[in-house]
Amino acid sequence: MSDLFSFFFKEFIESRRRYNKILIGGLFFAVFGYVYILEPYFSYQSQKRSLEITLKIQLTEVEKLEKKIKKLQKTISRSVISYEDLENRIDIFPYELAGAIIDFKEYFGSENREPPDPGITEEDYEYFKHLSGVKEAVLWYVDKWYRNMFKMADEEIIRPLNRTSMEIGIDSKNLLKIYNSTFRSFESYYRSLDENFWKDYDLIIEDRSVIAEKISSSFKQTVRIFLEEIKDYLDRFRGYLDRERIKADKLKEKINEVNLHEESLKRKLSTIDSPIGKLPVNLTDFIKTFPVIVSLITLIVYLNFRKIISLKQILISLSDSEDRLYKIYYLTDSFIFNRYYLILIFIVQLLIYLRSVYLILSQKDLFILITGNINKVEFLFYSVVYLAGFLFFIYILSMIISEKGLESPYRFYKDFKQAKTSS
Repeated sequence: MSDLFSFFFKEFIESRRRYNKILIGGLFFAVFGYVYILEPYFSYQSQKRSLEITLKIQLTEVEKLEKKIKKLQKTISRSVISYEDLENRIDIFPYELAGAIIDFKEYFGSENREPPDPGITEEDYEYFKHLSGVKEAVLWYVDKWYRNMFKMADEEIIRPLNRTSMEIGIDSKNLLKIYNSTFRSFESYYRSLDENFWKDYDLIIEDRSVIAEKISSSFKQTVRIFLEEIKDYLDRFRGYLDRERIKADKLKEKINEVNLHEESLKRKLSTIDSPIGKLPVNLTDFIKTFPVIVSLITLIVYLNFRKIISLKQILISLSDSEDRLYKIYYLTDSFIFNRYYLILIFIVQLLIYLRSVYLILSQKDLFILITGNINKVEFLFYSVVYLAGFLFFIYILSMIISEKGLESPYRFYKDFKQAKTSS
């Protein structure tokens, strides 16, 4: 009987040690694997997806912004060229008009009336032949030049700026208002010139520069507001363009930051394979099998636990002395063997298990093929395995809660002593 007791006692001690190691090791594996590997991995993956979305949006914004800037720059460049051409035309117009007046004087003063300008069209010449004098000719000349000038301003400056202003949200009503006002003002001005104006030209007909100076101040004063408004409008466009460029540069800086952050995440993902180095399996494979390993460790712990309970029952039934009972009590009096501590440990592992399964199945990144599609067969397989693992946990917890062999060894000692006394 003594040899049999010793055999079971040694087996009991070994089983208890093995149980302690598996229980502590399993808990450490579950907690450390979850905290150090799973949670960081899915956190980095979530950040990466967020960064990829942000990067895509910002790249699209930058692309649109650059197209907008390019279009705006093109409009401004053309408008500036047209504006400079318009300003140049206005500067030289008084001198052209002065020369035209001299030609008109010569034309109406001669009997052989040839076209006053070699470049005049046949249609204009037919109209010109019916004019009665210099004033009508001047009005015709000014009206023709004036309409051509404003047509050019409308087509090459006003309309392009107006279209662009509607796209970028700059108010162009004032520019259009001044344009129309200038048109009417100048038309009213040159049509209201009286005979004395032309008589003054007769007095100084030999000096073109004086004639030009005579009409230059009146003409420029009429269109000056219009030119200033165009210049102000172009300055506002340039300011908007500068702001858009700054915005684009800031977006590009953000994109660079996103790229750097993404590279940092990739480096971090490559370093979380294991707290002690590279794992013998692929990181994604380890993560997918992590809940399975946790459930298997829990099952092994439970089987060892059941074995210890059985051995303890055998040893108590074989004991015939209080010393041996006390020895059993002393060796097995460990807090991790208590029912409530064990249930608490298993609940912690179950929570880790459920959280891990949730992360794996909800994000599905681990089941994506090279083509970008989800491997449905693999996903379904692991889903079934995880469900089986969960059922194992529930079964084990229910068995531990209902287990009758979990009383303290001291209870067995008291019961056995009481039984001996009563006998």
